Amino acid sequence: MPYLSFFFQIPGMADIIKKIGILGDSGTGKNTYFKKVCKSPFDKVANANGRKFTDMIGVTVGKYETEFEYRDEPVSLAILAWDMTGQKEFNIFRQEYCKYADGAIIVSRSDRTESIKNAYKWVDELYKNAGKVPVAFVVNKVAGHPVSAANEWFIENTVKEYSNNAEIYYLNFKRCKPKTLSKPLEDLGKLLVGGCEASLWDEPG
Repeated sequence: MPYLSFFFQIPGMADIIKKIGILGDSGTGKNTYFKKVCKSPFDKVANANGRKFTDMIGVTVGKYETEFEYRDEPVSLAILAWDMTGQKEFNIFRQEYCKYADGAIIVSRSDRTESIKNAYKWVDELYKNAGKVPVAFVVNKVAGHPVSAANEWFIENTVKEYSNNAEIYYLNFKRCKPKTLSKPLEDLGKLLVGGCEASLWDEPG
């Protein structure tokens, strides 16, 4: 089972393993974000016709690993990230994929107001299937399309309504380096294990 060994490597197995869903409308850049910050053995797995296996099931699973200090002790954390498609035909499957998630990243896009206003819908779906777990809101800041004041207000109020401890990140998925893009995962992971509180962080420019 080479794929299972990828996620649960021994020795060097992480002290803590958490499941985090990546949710949002189709076309917001979720997969771009996922590929830049996570490692996955499933990206190139395809059937005889060349269709990717992940496209047929509506989810890609990858791993993000990090280490940090908690109570003066080193902690290694492995995040199993579930990049879930936003396509309607996978609604039933996605509900199952959300189960047992420890947290989630809700992705929207600066040039697609509808994706920002749908953020509450994704939080609703998450909470119905995983419970009220911690979330982070990530806006894919597309070049030439700054987030309008109205959309910023909407995001902030969605955060206040659904999750008082949620953070908002504005990141350009194409231009930002993987280390910068991994900040939401890092903060959410630390929040989940009680290492430290995530802080509001905004990518300038």
